[in-house]
Amino acid sequence: MFKHHIFYVSFCAFSKDSKYLATASNDRTVKVWKLSDTSVIMANLSGYEEGGITPGYPSNERSEIPNEAWSIEEVCQWLSSLGLGVYEETFRKNAIDGKELNGLTAHDLETVLEVAPLGHRSKILRNRNLIPEIISCINKIGEPSTTPEEFLCPITHEIMKEPVIASDGYTYDKLAMLSWLEKEQRSPMTNMNLTSAELVPNRTLKMMIQKFLQNN
Repeated sequence: MFKHHIFYVSFCAFSKDSKYLATASNDRTVKVWKLSDTSVIMANLSGYEEGGITPGYPSNERSEIPNEAWSIEEVCQWLSSLGLGVYEETFRKNAIDGKELNGLTAHDLETVLEVAPLGHRSKILRNRNLIPEIISCINKIGEPSTTPEEFLCPITHEIMKEPVIASDGYTYDKLAMLSWLEKEQRSPMTNMNLTSAELVPNRTLKMMIQKFLQNN
């Protein structure tokens, strides 16, 4: 699925009903997927930066406000994000803000706003109905991530300060493992006898933990 991103995916979030998934990548795009047997992209947003909302949606300060509170300009930005910027001026002239957007019908789009192609009218209405789910997914992307389980010491269940690899192949926090070895000669994970008391620093994991703590 994620092959549609140019670079690796750095964040993802599911909607509450698990029907939609938002993915954010280092290529500065956010894609919102409708999950099914053949998942399809429902929104393709560019310009994403960590800690903010992508162009075409309200700024981070307004991201939790329902779309009915959008200004006329925010509605026009949303149109542009759908590739329908050609209708921006018409929406401005008719003062279509978020509340008016929610009340639009296919007839209004065709007769009042002069959106002639059926496909464009359908796209506007379909994506309007998805706005709450999309904003919810994008907001989740900006939330602090939970601590990866591999960063937690199996003994203390806290983030490791000095991760070390024991002879059982598992990684523990150094102080916790030294304290364990004073009492036990068995692995905390397998309960098998440890073949050695040697503890090898896990420098790669330590760097990952330090980076995680800096970002959170």
